[in-house]
Amino acid sequence: MEENQPPEQPRHRLTAEEVRNKYGTTGLLLLAWELWCIHDGWFHPDPHYEYIGFSRFMAYLTAPFLLFCLVMAGSALRAIQQTRKTGNQP
Repeated sequence: MEENQPPEQPRHRLTAEEVRNKYGTTGLLLLAWELWCIHDGWFHPDPHYEYIGFSRFMAYLTAPFLLFCLVMAGSALRAIQQTRKTGNQP
Protein backbone atom coordinates (compact mmCIF):
# COMPACT_ATOMS: atom_id res chain seq x y z
CA MET A 1 0.00 0.00 0.00
CA GLU A 2 2.69 2.48 0.92
CA GLU A 3 5.24 1.47 -1.71
CA ASN A 4 4.83 4.29 -4.24
CA GLN A 5 4.70 7.36 -2.03
CA PRO A 6 6.64 10.39 -3.25
CA PRO A 7 9.45 11.55 -0.95
CA GLU A 8 8.42 14.21 1.54
CA GLN A 9 9.52 17.71 0.74
CA PRO A 10 11.00 19.78 3.55
CA ARG A 11 8.71 22.48 4.84
CA HIS A 12 9.49 26.07 3.96
CA ARG A 13 10.87 27.85 7.01
CA LEU A 14 9.14 31.19 7.54
CA THR A 15 11.22 34.34 7.72
CA ALA A 16 10.93 36.66 10.70
CA GLU A 17 8.82 39.09 8.66
CA GLU A 18 6.41 36.32 7.64
CA VAL A 19 6.11 35.15 11.25
CA ARG A 20 5.47 38.72 12.41
CA ASN A 21 2.82 39.25 9.75
CA LYS A 22 1.09 35.93 10.40
CA TYR A 23 1.05 35.96 14.20
CA GLY A 24 0.80 39.74 14.52
CA THR A 25 -2.38 39.86 12.45
CA THR A 26 -3.83 36.84 14.23
CA GLY A 27 -2.84 38.36 17.57
CA LEU A 28 -4.62 41.62 16.77
CA LEU A 29 -7.78 39.79 15.71
CA LEU A 30 -7.69 37.60 18.83
CA LEU A 31 -7.09 40.67 21.00
CA ALA A 32 -10.21 42.33 19.57
CA TRP A 33 -12.19 39.10 20.11
CA GLU A 34 -10.85 38.74 23.66
CA LEU A 35 -11.73 42.32 24.58
CA TRP A 36 -15.23 41.87 23.19
CA CYS A 37 -15.69 38.61 25.14
CA ILE A 38 -14.42 40.21 28.36
CA HIS A 39 -16.65 43.24 27.89
CA ASP A 40 -19.66 41.11 27.00
CA GLY A 41 -19.06 38.54 29.74
CA TRP A 42 -18.16 40.68 32.72
CA PHE A 43 -19.19 44.25 31.96
CA HIS A 44 -22.52 43.83 30.18
CA PRO A 45 -25.15 46.16 31.71
CA ASP A 46 -27.88 43.50 31.73
CA PRO A 47 -27.13 40.81 34.35
CA HIS A 48 -29.62 38.44 32.67
CA TYR A 49 -27.95 38.73 29.27
CA GLU A 50 -28.32 35.46 27.40
CA TYR A 51 -24.71 35.02 26.27
CA ILE A 52 -22.74 35.90 29.43
CA GLY A 53 -21.68 32.29 30.00
CA PHE A 54 -20.60 31.84 26.39
CA SER A 55 -18.60 35.08 26.40
CA ARG A 56 -16.81 34.16 29.63
CA PHE A 57 -16.06 30.67 28.37
CA MET A 58 -14.67 32.00 25.08
CA ALA A 59 -12.55 34.56 26.94
CA TYR A 60 -10.94 31.75 28.95
CA LEU A 61 -10.62 29.52 25.90
CA THR A 62 -8.94 32.03 23.58
CA ALA A 63 -6.56 33.58 26.13
CA PRO A 64 -3.78 30.96 25.65
CA PHE A 65 -3.96 31.35 21.86
CA LEU A 66 -3.70 35.12 22.23
CA LEU A 67 -0.65 34.78 24.48
CA PHE A 68 0.99 32.38 22.04
CA CYS A 69 0.45 34.75 19.11
CA LEU A 70 1.80 37.70 21.08
CA VAL A 71 4.91 35.75 22.11
CA MET A 72 5.53 34.61 18.53
CA ALA A 73 5.06 38.13 17.13
CA GLY A 74 7.30 39.61 19.84
CA SER A 75 9.98 37.03 19.17
CA ALA A 76 9.86 37.78 15.45
CA LEU A 77 10.10 41.52 16.09
CA ARG A 78 13.13 40.96 18.30
CA ALA A 79 14.76 38.83 15.59
CA ILE A 80 14.08 41.53 12.99
CA GLN A 81 15.60 44.20 15.23
CA GLN A 82 18.70 42.08 15.85
CA THR A 83 19.25 41.51 12.13
CA ARG A 84 18.85 45.23 11.44
CA LYS A 85 21.26 46.06 14.26
CA THR A 86 23.96 43.79 12.86
CA GLY A 87 23.29 44.91 9.31
CA ASN A 88 22.56 41.42 7.97
CA GLN A 89 19.65 42.19 5.68
CA PRO A 90 18.55 39.01 3.80
